[in-house]
Amino acid sequence: VTDRKSARAIAHECAPFIDAIKLGYPLILSCGLSITHDLEAEDLPLIADFKVADIPNTNRLIAEQVFDAGFSSIICHGFTGKDAMQACIDASSDYGGACFVVAEMSHPGATEFFQRGTAEKIAGMVKELIAKGTAPEDITVAGYSLGSRVTAAASGLVANPKVNYVLLAGCPKKQTIPVDYTRLTGRVLSVVDSRDDKFQSCDGRLPGAAVYKEIVVESGQGHALFRLADEKYIK
Repeated sequence: VTDRKSARAIAHECAPFIDAIKLGYPLILSCGLSITHDLEAEDLPLIADFKVADIPNTNRLIAEQVFDAGFSSIICHGFTGKDAMQACIDASSDYGGACFVVAEMSHPGATEFFQRGTAEKIAGMVKELIAKGTAPEDITVAGYSLGSRVTAAASGLVANPKVNYVLLAGCPKKQTIPVDYTRLTGRVLSVVDSRDDKFQSCDGRLPGAAVYKEIVVESGQGHALFRLADEKYIK
């Protein structure tokens, strides 16, 4: 969605059924950060899905602009390193907001840069943030498809019951990449489409020690739900 009118209409229609509104670069580049004022009436937290990936100072400046505009949280990449990621987290903390870190990407080309070992790196960053004083409950790691498996693996490595994890698409039906889901620790949210032919519910796969909630979506889009826009809204 790139126009203000459609964005307002979609937000208003979906508001009774969602907990937050995530806005991406296409809409912001088209309408500007002022689009946040158009969505104030929905009284929902706004997430800046900018996947920030720059040097620390630039990340900080971006995050400050985001929170000054009225957003509640921001999404940044983890591959840029702990100092760049820390800049987003520090800015989020200064504004009383949240920072979500992308652990992995799901498109085919992602394997050129995101390789195995990412879970270990993300887990190391999370542990270091906690050691430096960041409250574990203020840390959220999220991933979709392949990224959800990386997120699950990172959870077991961090082993902190207060850190938040989001598994978009749920758990894989086939373990093409070995992940021991019984080691998951923390507060886990799984979101899965009922018609997904690659992933499924995580029920029965997570340990009892994990605080677990799952949302089953009946969109009919299956695994593509989290990466494809609805054409009726684009038109």
